[in-house]
Amino acid sequence: DLHVMLVDGGVERDCPLIHGAPLSGALGAGPATPGTRYACSNGTNVAITILADLDYVPRRCIFAPPPGGNTFIRLRFDGLTFGRALHGHHAISVHQERDLKGAPVTLAFRTGDRELGKLIHRDGDSWKPFELDTSDLAGTKAPLTVDVSAPNADARLYCFEADVR
Repeated sequence: DLHVMLVDGGVERDCPLIHGAPLSGALGAGPATPGTRYACSNGTNVAITILADLDYVPRRCIFAPPPGGNTFIRLRFDGLTFGRALHGHHAISVHQERDLKGAPVTLAFRTGDRELGKLIHRDGDSWKPFELDTSDLAGTKAPLTVDVSAPNADARLYCFEADVR
């Protein structure tokens, strides 16, 4: 079960799941956003999409562009059964990452009050892999919270994927 929230000044606001028309833009606008998506009150959309990484390779991932500043996106996966590792990748759309001048994006994983890891994606990293040790949680069921943030939102068309192993 997935819940998506916009956190602004410590206040969480749900981003409802909607079913509308897909969104797409011109070259450089980032990935198309499917009609079924989480729509946050500030205009941010969170959805599963295809993002072109720095090598122009299409990657299926969760599109979660950070709003910037003190506002961030929070995803909570309830009832996740942990494995020995949390494995994944993250990237920024090629047209925004290739200029190597954007703010870093932080991806933070936690369960309850315990931080599992904090990852930083910098322009030039492309489809950057990560793996976090969760061996002491293997076989347990608990919520997983993922926060996506950046100092500013300028050209931060960010996407990530993760799985338990």
